[in-house]
Amino acid sequence: MSPDESPTEPQIDVGEAEAKPKKSMKERFAFLDKSGESMDKVPGVNKIPRSARVLVLLIAVILIVSVIAISWPSGDKPVVEPDHVDVTKLEDWSWSSGSTQGDFLNEGTTFTQALASMIEGNGTIFIERVDVTITWQDEPDGSIGPRQKQNQPDTFQLEINSTINVSAMSEEMSNTHGASQTISVFVDIADSGYDYLVIGNTTGIKLGEDVTPGDINIIIHMIVAGDHTSSPQILIINDFGNDYTIEISVTGKMIPE
Repeated sequence: MSPDESPTEPQIDVGEAEAKPKKSMKERFAFLDKSGESMDKVPGVNKIPRSARVLVLLIAVILIVSVIAISWPSGDKPVVEPDHVDVTKLEDWSWSSGSTQGDFLNEGTTFTQALASMIEGNGTIFIERVDVTITWQDEPDGSIGPRQKQNQPDTFQLEINSTINVSAMSEEMSNTHGASQTISVFVDIADSGYDYLVIGNTTGIKLGEDVTPGDINIIIHMIVAGDHTSSPQILIINDFGNDYTIEISVTGKMIPE
């Protein structure tokens, strides 16, 4: 080699290089077979066939790896949402308040109560329809003073509204003299574009697009309390208001508590 010549690095022919062969499953678990051989020297154990010993060792390894994987710290686990509730497969449900005495309402006042506050404790309720009826009886004619006083009719109005686009309101209605009067209104949730309005506990429940959480309000307006008057109207005795009875009926579906 002359001084002007520099040594050249050995060239590797890639085509001639052989890829490193992959180990077979038998080779990967060869240590188990060796462990089985070492157990031949253990009294009692050497009576068990080596193939059975290898199988036991393999199961033990799998169990150990599984325990480590479960106990190994990791990030937040993904929240698995429950399946969508098919409301149509739930049992039919209905509730009625029965005929209940309402509070005395002064003339020109309104009483409002949420439906959920009346039927709470019944689980998760999917409401389809609500019917409300009020009935009142005006006080009898009076006889205070020298002339008989005739009690003029009382006027009520009944309303149902909700947190969704469904409501109902009656006309202002008065009783005929000496008689009782009834007003009834209802709402059908389907008129809102939803099939059900749900009240109660919805934790862990995946609601479908045809269901919406919300509430329904029952509203009673005491419009006018007719006064006691005589003919000719020399003396007028003021009527301050009236009481009423109310009955509410609800139909739908329910998931019990």
